[in-house]
Amino acid sequence: MLEDLWLEKIQQRAQVERLLESFATRSGLVPDGAYRIRDPQALPDELQLVLTETRSHVWVCFSHGAQSWLFTGLVSISLSHQRKAPVLQVNSYSEEGTLIDIGTWSAEHDGRWRSYGD
Repeated sequence: MLEDLWLEKIQQRAQVERLLESFATRSGLVPDGAYRIRDPQALPDELQLVLTETRSHVWVCFSHGAQSWLFTGLVSISLSHQRKAPVLQVNSYSEEGTLIDIGTWSAEHDGRWRSYGD
């Protein structure tokens, strides 16, 4: 029963957003000093287009200087259940809106994110 509540909670949009932000900042993909962009209208046009194509995904975007990183993601309930830790399916995009990477990442107990299956 408690496991069901935990799995239900990590599916909530706000929780997925927190997990995705944690992934972006702790995975080493975003440089120190990058700041989060929360307003979709403040994103470059190419990234706004990505958001219209990935409506079911939660997103976070970071910027540093002229560079931006957009991450969209969903929680994998079945993998989270198996791993007993949050598992995200993450798409990473460049500032031009180009898909850079698709991956499945697991939150470890030490706060780090690791590629699922490693």
